[in-house]
Amino acid sequence: MKLLLFTNKKTLPKFQTVIQFLRKELKGQASDPLFLYVNSAFSPSPDETVANLHKCFSTDGHLIINYCTTAAWG
Repeated sequence: MKLLLFTNKKTLPKFQTVIQFLRKELKGQASDPLFLYVNSAFSPSPDETVANLHKCFSTDGHLIINYCTTAAWG
């Protein structure tokens, strides 16, 4: 699944946008657990901007986000 977010200088999408998108695509409820990890390493804050995450953690121009419905690390 590929998610493309277009940004402008007035509004930078937050990571919460990615969470909401995946919940919708997976047909999950807001109460269903959903865990997202950048580069399989950490879970960013929902109010972090996607642009900043991409700038700091992209690989070959792609921001890798893994997700699961159970916590990966207790």
